[in-house]
Amino acid sequence: FTQLANSNGLLTASLPTPEGRYDMNVNYRIEFPISPFDWFSSIILSFGYVGTRFHPIVVSLLGGKPFISLDLYHSNYFKRKMSKTWLLLKQLKLQRYCIPSKFIPLLSADYLFKKLTSSSALDSQLKIEASAKYSDLHLSYLKRSFK
Repeated sequence: FTQLANSNGLLTASLPTPEGRYDMNVNYRIEFPISPFDWFSSIILSFGYVGTRFHPIVVSLLGGKPFISLDLYHSNYFKRKMSKTWLLLKQLKLQRYCIPSKFIPLLSADYLFKKLTSSSALDSQLKIEASAKYSDLHLSYLKRSFK
């Protein structure tokens, strides 16, 4: 994925998680400690996000950024309602960007990159509407957090 991104003029980075850092083939590894503002900015100022975590997907929505959710909680059709990521994206009509865990090993870097970089105009509009719907509340929380 990194090689493909680099050949298209993009760099990749790995965000730390509460459990530690994923050792991935990326251009940059963002290390602990990271402030909440720096973590948020790393996603908002990026081209897009590919990963397993819920909160970066929410931040991507707020920023109108493309994303791919590699959903570890959505292993099959019957378990998808156990995934808060899938439920949120279904509500926003963006569940096609939520990939169930059983398919993750089958995905190629080319597929992920094309899916990330080919958001349609409709999807972009849906992300902007989702951002507008939730941003006032979330940004007021963030402003209070960083005073």
